[in-house]
Amino acid sequence: MSISGITPGNRGQDRHADEAPWWMSRAWIRFLTDLLLFRSRRRYTLTVSTAAHIGATDPERRRVEVNPTAIARPVDPARLASIRGVTLTMRHDERVWQQALTTALVEHECGHIRFTGARPQGETLAWLWNSLEDERQERLLVAAYPELAPIFDLLGDAMCFTQPSFAGAAPLARCLLWRWVHDRPLGVAGAAPDPDLEPDPAWEEVRRLVEEAWGASTSEDVVTIARSILARLGLSEDAPPQTGGAASWC
Repeated sequence: MSISGITPGNRGQDRHADEAPWWMSRAWIRFLTDLLLFRSRRRYTLTVSTAAHIGATDPERRRVEVNPTAIARPVDPARLASIRGVTLTMRHDERVWQQALTTALVEHECGHIRFTGARPQGETLAWLWNSLEDERQERLLVAAYPELAPIFDLLGDAMCFTQPSFAGAAPLARCLLWRWVHDRPLGVAGAAPDPDLEPDPAWEEVRRLVEEAWGASTSEDVVTIARSILARLGLSEDAPPQTGGAASWC
């Protein structure tokens, strides 16, 4: 799927400031709802609202919510241009940026519906499990639909600009940040550590487990790996997660 081909075809309409937000239009509601059904293969209710979290899936209530304005478009033109998959139209039109990112968030939640299991107990364990599961399920969805790779690159690069620096992040936060920065060039915000820095053996052990979780067969396997990571970091499964501002989208 090309980034320019993700919209229902009427994105150039409704240009007047006094009209309803684009995500309330009938065409967009139908497009995103149909996308959710097609890609997830399940019937879930979709809510697109600025009151929502970035994105979330509730399997018990069979609900998905995404926030169309949660991921801000970078103001710096150089930063914006460094984002993979960004189009010229996205650079100059906030609405098109929102439409692309919202579509990407819905695709992400479809991956959770198809591939993610039950959330484990314990605040820190659940946070870490979800951080690892985000990457695992996206990779599985891209394996089934290779055309989704560019839109997840766009989403990941955009998220890099909303996160704290990897270099100064707490060990737990790095387990999430690594999913966005491991394949980003050094010029992208929050990108991977400078190769000239001294190696960190403790992080290298954790990194190997993080990447093992990305390729795990099941969500249950991810729980097991997450427990191993917390044990290495000396963190409790039940304590509130100390993430230093690092935030996932679901």
